[in-house]
Amino acid sequence: MTETSGTVRALSMSLVILSAGCVPDETEDAPVPAGEVAQVDADDSAFTYSIIDLTSDRAAVIALLEARVMPTVMEAGAKPYSVWLPLEVTEEALRRALSSAGGARTPFTPLGEAQLGLMLAWSGQGGQVEVLDSALMDLDGVEAVTTRTFDPIYLAAGLRVPTGPGFYIHRESRYRAEDVADVVRLSEEAWETFEPTFGARVTGLFRERTDSDDVARLLRIVWYRSLEGWLESRGNRDPESRQRFMERNRMRLEGSGVAIATDRAAQ
Repeated sequence: MTETSGTVRALSMSLVILSAGCVPDETEDAPVPAGEVAQVDADDSAFTYSIIDLTSDRAAVIALLEARVMPTVMEAGAKPYSVWLPLEVTEEALRRALSSAGGARTPFTPLGEAQLGLMLAWSGQGGQVEVLDSALMDLDGVEAVTTRTFDPIYLAAGLRVPTGPGFYIHRESRYRAEDVADVVRLSEEAWETFEPTFGARVTGLFRERTDSDDVARLLRIVWYRSLEGWLESRGNRDPESRQRFMERNRMRLEGSGVAIATDRAAQ
């Protein structure tokens, strides 16, 4: 990540409330309390994760997204999950984050100022990527779109993000396919003490659909009350979860573990 004289850009998430059906209805499952695991059948839904490169004002594109894209994709079986936006992080905050990571590498991946992200949940076994990308590329101010598809392994609150403003980490890691069951088990066991100890909340764990049968790409999204809350979680206040995370990390393939730092606007 490149530092500037005043602030440093890190990726942030803000859940923009789109009027076209983003507010959940009363029939959806209630959020699961922190520390409890809510499994989601991976056959029930799929999530698309799109990074959109912009050539014009982000707010104008979001307005077009709501007016033109959401009706199209909802008709095709999608439901809005989140919109991701950049956030300014001070140099001092980044230095503290680097220090907590041992200074080995920048812990966050930046989202460019001329980008935004979109995450949708699709009914059935797959998102209609061609429909989504076509609708996005038809918008004025959109230059390029990259979309990936994920299957949910764990979701804290179904198709809702159960937490408010704070500091989110989205971390992508690669594992051998035969290790996924152990990775998921260790994660769930660790979260039982990790969440209440640090006031954190695991939002979801997802597996990307790829052509590889040997390597699994997992994405986990975790909420912290603030950057300081995330920094605290780097310590050893919860040795039980730390031990399980270390076991999990030993299975992670070299070169993986890219993370994004995010925030979320209040609904």
